[in-house]
Amino acid sequence: MVVKPAPKDFVPPGVRLPGPGTLVAMATVEHAIPCGSLSVVEVFYREVLGLAPQVRGDRCVVTFQVGLAQSQTLEFFELVGMEQAEACLYDTDYDSCGYHVCIYLDEAHFEAAFHGVSGAHSVYINPQFGNAAGNGASWEEARTSCQFRVKDIRDPQSGMLALVLEHEIRCPRHAACPFVASRVAP
Repeated sequence: MVVKPAPKDFVPPGVRLPGPGTLVAMATVEHAIPCGSLSVVEVFYREVLGLAPQVRGDRCVVTFQVGLAQSQTLEFFELVGMEQAEACLYDTDYDSCGYHVCIYLDEAHFEAAFHGVSGAHSVYINPQFGNAAGNGASWEEARTSCQFRVKDIRDPQSGMLALVLEHEIRCPRHAACPFVASRVAP
């Protein structure tokens, strides 16, 4: 993986300090999941978040589109030998595995995704932020703060857990959105 850092003194707009250092955005992220979890990931992103994931061989590819030219992609792949316990390290070994992803959706998809996550009782209230609006516990909070969270990637019918990975789901109005505002369609 090649990451081109931002200039040393660059502070992205809307970022809490101390923040992420110079990493502002990643266009593509690959993430391992246990064997047998690919269909759960696909169903979660399709049925809960209302997106259009594509299964390509041993991968589930989810593209998050913001505007006409900006997108992010998560690629999940099944890793032989990965145990279910490893898929839950976010909860069991936060100090080493407590990373999260931040994804951006256009306004319409943002609202639909919130209602899908809320309907699946999967809105995550991060205890680090207590009752802060950034948790997006209700639609009004999510709309106002321009974000909400989900953590458990589960099959909405069976409840099978594929992966524990916190997602901050944001709309382009969020103060830390790295996409150039003039390129983001309303």
